[in-house]
Amino acid sequence: MSINRLGKKKPPVKEETKIKLSLVNKGRKHSAESINNMVSSRIGQVWWNNGIEETRLKEQPPNWIRGRLKSHISHTKNQL
Repeated sequence: MSINRLGKKKPPVKEETKIKLSLVNKGRKHSAESINNMVSSRIGQVWWNNGIEETRLKEQPPNWIRGRLKSHISHTKNQL
């Protein structure tokens, strides 16, 4: 383990670096293996909420109920 990773956060990423990384990753496809890993990590997870926050987990956290919170924000693409 490197010295930089011993309980210290990395410095914030500069805007210039964010733009470069964005350009490098545009159009990039996930491999079949990585797709399978992402899908298998979500299998069995359900939505839980405590009235304020919501999360997806496999087991119910204490004092949380199943389901999502009502939201007035639409998460669809191409909405103006």
